[in-house]
Amino acid sequence: MHLGSSDEILPRILKQIASPAVVCLDAHHSGDDTAGEGMDPLDKELEALLKHASKKHIILVDDARGLGVSPQDLKKIISRFGSSYHASILNDSVRIVPKNIPLYGNQF
Repeated sequence: MHLGSSDEILPRILKQIASPAVVCLDAHHSGDDTAGEGMDPLDKELEALLKHASKKHIILVDDARGLGVSPQDLKKIISRFGSSYHASILNDSVRIVPKNIPLYGNQF
């Protein structure tokens, strides 16, 4: 686990790994003392993952209900990862995984 601004920390972490990783993203605004309105780092986090040499990461995004994006928006996000990925929402988490990994839940 790492504490700090994910848009600064994640690119540094990714520079240290060469293999696929399980990446849990939970830094978006969800009230109280979390990242404030307008400070949601999800786009920057996903951009860092898109730029990484490994294209086989498993990406989990917590609190799907609070992301404020429609299923169509999520489809656009997933499409940036190319046709080798698919995604679903299950138990309030978005799961973005390579297509060779089975998915459960509402797929898009």
